[in-house]
Amino acid sequence: MVYNLWVSARRGEVAEANPWGSRSPEWQIPSPIPEHSYAEPFVVVGEPYDYGLPGSVYVNMHPSAGAAAPAAAGE
Repeated sequence: MVYNLWVSARRGEVAEANPWGSRSPEWQIPSPIPEHSYAEPFVVVGEPYDYGLPGSVYVNMHPSAGAAAPAAAGE
């Protein structure tokens, strides 16, 4: 394990910012992570099973002032 870690650190390829194409908030911030991760609160607007559908959005990183978050179905 130590050998693999050493070889990866010395010669490994640098991964892209979001290698899995995740839409979750933790993958939307830059690397290295700044002291304050988000300038303003974000709003989760997507459904859990619409991943990969054209036009689907999961997180609104810059909600407009005064905009309410959409209510979940059945509420």
